[in-house]
Amino acid sequence: MKFKETPKFFFFTTECSNEDVDLKGEIVSQASLLKSKDYFLTNGVISKDHMHRCVKDGRQIIDERYVIGEPVSVFTRGKSTWITGKLYKNNPLARIVIELLRRGSDKVKASVGGSYSRITTAPDGRRVITGILWRDVSLTTTPANNTLEPARGVIKKTIKLAAIKVRIKHGGKRAVRS
Repeated sequence: MKFKETPKFFFFTTECSNEDVDLKGEIVSQASLLKSKDYFLTNGVISKDHMHRCVKDGRQIIDERYVIGEPVSVFTRGKSTWITGKLYKNNPLARIVIELLRRGSDKVKASVGGSYSRITTAPDGRRVITGILWRDVSLTTTPANNTLEPARGVIKKTIKLAAIKVRIKHGGKRAVRS
């Protein structure tokens, strides 16, 4: 299988959120992610297991070794929020994820990260995140929301040049054989 890639990047797509309850008993509202989409596309990163941000001695530490890529686009399918991203082929941690995606692993999934600005409580007691500054999507084998579809490498589209040549020869129309 041929994947979309360049010498520097490997492209993937993944469902990064839906409105199912995660293992922490939380729901991330799609509307909150879409409100922060532009920030995510401009400033966000793809990380390995959210390890690029950690708290040490009460201070937040940024460790860029765990930044393995960046987002390219955000789109929706019903109540699901999806992204396309590119992984850095020169990052050792990204290379591990790329190899899993090449093998078609169903274990690599996404997890949304950021700062919650608004959390409400639903009538049934579940916490609903209705405001978020979306900073990252983590690729992990242990997501908080295990109902997500797995990440997949973007398949390279191949075009048969012979068919294009025939169409050009016939003024862009499909040739009819008699």
